[in-house]
Amino acid sequence: MRQYGKQFWRAVPFLRLLIPLTAGILLEQYLDYPLLSIIITGTACFSVFCIILFLPLVKKYQLRWITGLCLQLLMLCAGSALIYFQNIEKDPEWIGYHIKDQPSLYATIQEPLTGKPNSYKTIAKAEWVKTDDGWKKVKGNVLVYFKKDSTAPAVEYGTQLLIRKPLQLITNSGNPGSFDYKRYAAFQDIHYQVYLTIHDYRVLAGLKKNLLTGSLIQSRNYILSILRKWIPGRKESGVAEALLIGYRNDLDKELVQAYSNTGVVHIIAISGLHLGMIYGLLVFVLKPLRKRIWIRWAGPLLILIVLWGFSLLAGAVASVLRSAVMFSFIVIGENLSRRTNIYNTLAASAFCLLLYDPHYFWDVGFQLSYAAVLSIVLFMKPVYKQLYFTNKILNTVWQLNSVTIAAQVLTLPLILYYFHQFPNLFLFTNFVAVPLSGFILYGELLLMVFAKITFLNSYIGKLISFLITEMNGVIERTDSLPFAITDHIQVSLPQTIILFLAIGYLAWWLMLKKVKGLITGLVFITGFVFLVG
Repeated sequence: MRQYGKQFWRAVPFLRLLIPLTAGILLEQYLDYPLLSIIITGTACFSVFCIILFLPLVKKYQLRWITGLCLQLLMLCAGSALIYFQNIEKDPEWIGYHIKDQPSLYATIQEPLTGKPNSYKTIAKAEWVKTDDGWKKVKGNVLVYFKKDSTAPAVEYGTQLLIRKPLQLITNSGNPGSFDYKRYAAFQDIHYQVYLTIHDYRVLAGLKKNLLTGSLIQSRNYILSILRKWIPGRKESGVAEALLIGYRNDLDKELVQAYSNTGVVHIIAISGLHLGMIYGLLVFVLKPLRKRIWIRWAGPLLILIVLWGFSLLAGAVASVLRSAVMFSFIVIGENLSRRTNIYNTLAASAFCLLLYDPHYFWDVGFQLSYAAVLSIVLFMKPVYKQLYFTNKILNTVWQLNSVTIAAQVLTLPLILYYFHQFPNLFLFTNFVAVPLSGFILYGELLLMVFAKITFLNSYIGKLISFLITEMNGVIERTDSLPFAITDHIQVSLPQTIILFLAIGYLAWWLMLKKVKGLITGLVFITGFVFLVG
């Protein structure tokens, strides 16, 4: 066991970097270490590391544990520094230090407006604020709501506004156990919000746009126009938009709740599933051409371009970015003719994402994505081996279900903790919805390819609409069953940790047949049930 652990540890260098990086992120977020302490610790570790590098080889080997320790501490300092410098409240130009009771704020709209029942919602970047000492440059984002009237739709991405209304601090609902919206917004540098009528702001001349962002928004609008044109039905087109590019503004709220209650909300929440489908399609299309010399380098490059292009169109959300990074590592590894370690690949993708934005650590979708993939890697084969079918069709069906069951093992504690409910019929709904969503996604891609061929797109659009209608029907009928969901499950963070420990020990027993793992796992399960009960 010890030897196996050493071999595993050597095979996952990114995991060895990820653990101290994450520790540094958590320490800075909750303990708020001073910047000077981070700099002194990091400089000392780097200096020792460099000194050891210039020592004779024998000395290097003898002091390798010090080298490893310094590297770990450097990663810890890096994690702390990431949180420190991304905390806008530590910037003297933060808007919170300069606004007073009646600010005049100059801001730029950062995204297209989202329609709400009584308003339009968007995010504006604060640029300048008027103070007693004149106009001062500020930093930070503001959540802006426009009252629905005839003028609001004229506001678009890049519009510059002069806001003449006091900003309001974003607060939580105050209900115990409810979603921490204040922290969620703060991670996006949003601490203030404002509700505007036509008298509260003035649109300034000219648009201030980022070329890349503007192009992506234009491309997204083009895709939306095609889907809305050729896919009949409001519910159907809304699902099609969410499934292809993650656009959720047109989704029916009751339908979204039905998808959530039946355990298939990942179908309409753009995720690694969609990227995996596109990756699989590209590999299938390019497979007959792989013997050609030019395809050996052009093929992987094309796959990377398509995957990242799709990720950007989908809004570069955490789940898609995670998958894009992970698939990129797989593509590059295969192109270099090197065997990839899935655990190291997962750790590498998480490491890169946390370097980009350390606040991803608290993103629920981020946590669920990694838990699902890791769970499939660990438990898919053991689950699949529990039943054996000689019939190929039945065997394929069981294999698909094995993946679904395996994904639930490590996501279960998180689902109970965050959502306080469990979809009892997830196995059935996933068995129906996942294959159907694959056909729908491929149909939508065909719709994009043949966008200018009216006759063909008419039939493709009707077929997509039919498939979505059938999928929605299954989900809604399943949701209507009285036993579809178990809700009002209250699980605390310590209980969640206990459940993870129980799963870990039971996995140890299942894979290595260690009786100690079974006994310890059952003890933790008993403790969890006792605490919940």
